[in-house]
Amino acid sequence: MKKITLVLIAALFLLFPATRAPGLTAGHEREKKENSGEKAQISEQDAAYPVVEWDALVPEDWNPRLPFEGLDINSMEDNDPRLARAVEQFKKLWDDAPVNAALKGKSLRIAGFLVALDYEEQNLKEFLLVPYFGACIHAPPPPANQIIYVTTTANVEDILSMEPVWVYGVLDTDPAETELAKSGYTMEAVKVERYQR
Repeated sequence: MKKITLVLIAALFLLFPATRAPGLTAGHEREKKENSGEKAQISEQDAAYPVVEWDALVPEDWNPRLPFEGLDINSMEDNDPRLARAVEQFKKLWDDAPVNAALKGKSLRIAGFLVALDYEEQNLKEFLLVPYFGACIHAPPPPANQIIYVTTTANVEDILSMEPVWVYGVLDTDPAETELAKSGYTMEAVKVERYQR
């Protein structure tokens, strides 16, 4: 394992959870309307699926930095066995990242980036929802508690991988494993729509 790989992983790790794409926040549109003096119109469906931010998916007492305190990567050579152990520990920590059990069974909507997994003809049936652009495709995946595995019978056409979307559904805390990443959450989506600013 090259040190550069660990440094890249460590950089992503140290930035977590500040890896959200700028502007992709659930409250953005509401704040904009309130600031402009308009009254936000909330549909029945929106009211039935309140907005949840990504940070709510992470238990408050989870500190992923704790196991790596005191680890000085810069003082190690590429072949240092401590680096290999740290990478393995990091991967396990990310895959086993704990979920927020209080969200189990909650109806909600969340904004994120869609990573397509399975299409039925032109209709998207299965995807990962992630908090930042490029996750699981151009960049390493976030921790499992920042990935939602989504299945849907809703009509989801003409939405491509890495497009920002709103997903409405009931969240579950069952893990799922795909070829791209392990997710800590699953959801059966009732509605998927492009994110609008």
